Formats: sequence, structure tokens, C-alpha cells
Amino acid sequence: MKKLIYNILGLTVILALFFSACKKDEHVKHSEDYDYNAIEPIILNVYGDAAIIASGVSEYTYKVNPRGGSTYSWTVSSGGTITPVSGETWTAIFIPDQVSDQDSTTISVVETTMGGLTGDPKTMDITLLPFCPIDLNGFVGEYEEDDHDTDTSLYELSQCYTTLDPDDDLFGIIINDVLSGPYWFDVTGGQLKIKLNACDSTVMFSEQETGIVHPTYGMVSMKLTDDSELGNFNPDTKVIEFTGTVFVDAGSFGDYLFTYTPK
Repeated sequence: MKKLIYNILGLTVILALFFSACKKDEHVKHSEDYDYNAIEPIILNVYGDAAIIASGVSEYTYKVNPRGGSTYSWTVSSGGTITPVSGETWTAIFIPDQVSDQDSTTISVVETTMGGLTGDPKTMDITLLPFCPIDLNGFVGEYEEDDHDTDTSLYELSQCYTTLDPDDDLFGIIINDVLSGPYWFDVTGGQLKIKLNACDSTVMFSEQETGIVHPTYGMVSMKLTDDSELGNFNPDTKVIEFTGTVFVDAGSFGDYLFTYTPK
């Protein structure tokens, strides 16, 4: 009886191995028969600044979500040059020509899949803001941050200071110790990089992480509340002002009118 059972068990193992091998062979066959030409090209969105200062030398980065095996071709309708990053064609660098009056252009990107299919262009309209030189050193020093929210007993002006942005010689200022007051996060070290446009005395900045980490909600970020409503600065008093949103991945702390006044 034991011998019979062993024989039956042995036969069962052999059959299991046989069917397993068949399934593996079938999987390999399906992999070899996969039609890569059936992958449809699709670009959902182009990511980058919708309004940029056209100085003739500043570089701006634009991206799409990459897909394995695909390559991406970029063009610009006018007003500058755009070049894909070598080995990472889903990213491109745009250098606008210098303009003294506001203009616009359109960036286009096309995906070619692993199978050689080319999709329709995905476009993004870019506003080219005029360029006017400015001495940024006049905006460097100690500042006070006011978010104009007086609904709390903890409210007081936050102390911060500004420095030149080493990555942006033409427009860049860094607000250091941003959101450091007790009403906010009561920590130093947060940063916000902004750009000053001297042609119309406006302030702009991209959505960015501040470096402040909330103990519960994680990284704190800031952005302009409305990209179509830039901030402003006074070239004489050096006061800087904008309406910004403070947020984490879980949601927003709200929108505030921030005013930075030299001490």
C-alpha cells in the first residue's frame, strides 16, 4: 500500500512539473509575441513655468511623465530655443530670447514609443515677460515677515533675512527663515526662492518645498495662490509683497498676503 502511495505521489509531482513547465513556456511565448507596436503614445501634461522672464540667458526646465522605451521631441513656435536633456528626453531646457515687451510662445512635445509610433503634439502656452536689469544687492538684508493674520494670540512679525540666489544672478532673491514665527512653525531654516522683475516691479516664484518639515504632515511647501496674480515690490522702499499658499501633501494651511519689510 505504501509503495502504491509513493508511486501515486511521484506521478503527481511529475505531472505538476510538466504543467508548470508548460505554463513557463507559454509565458515566454506570450512575451516573445508581445506587440510593442500596439502601445499608443500619450502625453497627459507638460510641467513647467507658464510665465517666465525672457532675459536671453536664463534657462527654464520643462518635463513630461516618462514612459519606458519612449523618446520625446521638443519644439518651440518662436522666441527662443529648446533642447532635450541627453539620455532623458522627457526633460527639456528652454532659453527664451530677450524681450523688452511682453510676448508669448508655445512649447510642443511629441512622444515616439518603443514600437515606433508617434503621437500628436502636446502643447503648453508660455508668457514671455520683459527683462529689465536690476541691482539685487539693494534687497539683501534683514526683513520682517507679516502674513496679516491677527486672529491668534500668537501673532507677531516673523524675523527673516534675504540673500542673493547663487543660481539666478539676474532675478533671484532667497528669503531665509521664511514662516519661522510662532504662529507658523517656530523653526528657522526655511527658504523661499523668488524672482524680481524690474520691468513692472512684479514678484514671481515656482511652487517649491521650503525645507520646513511639519512633525505630523511632513514637508511644507509654498506657491503663488494664483499664477495669474503675481506679487509686487517697491524699488525705493524694497518692500516685497505677494499672496501665497502654504501647504503639505495632506492639504493647505490657507492663503495669505505676505509682506516683507526691511528692518
